[in-house]
Amino acid sequence: MEELDFTITSAIYLYQGKGAWYFIRVEGEKAEQIKFFTDPKNTGRKRRGWGSVKVKATVGETTWETSIFPSKERGDYVLPVKAAVRKAEKLLDGNQVTVRLVIKTGL
Repeated sequence: MEELDFTITSAIYLYQGKGAWYFIRVEGEKAEQIKFFTDPKNTGRKRRGWGSVKVKATVGETTWETSIFPSKERGDYVLPVKAAVRKAEKLLDGNQVTVRLVIKTGL
């Protein structure tokens, strides 16, 4: 099974809806690669709930497994950043964050 393995830098931001969540956006060319290499038409795999894609993310010295979710409004993906990661890496709303993402593509 192939993997996408890349690094992005983007601002962490607070989203407040029914709860407060922190996210980092995966935009542009990287988002397009994720869409292509995880699309059921290309991989033969079923789409996961809400179009989510499993990833292994690393920020600084902290690595965790989670999912990224497509943003219909923007056409990109969002990576949720849990409190333990924010605390360990001292991340605050608006900080520029460098994230390594590893995604199994199914190809």
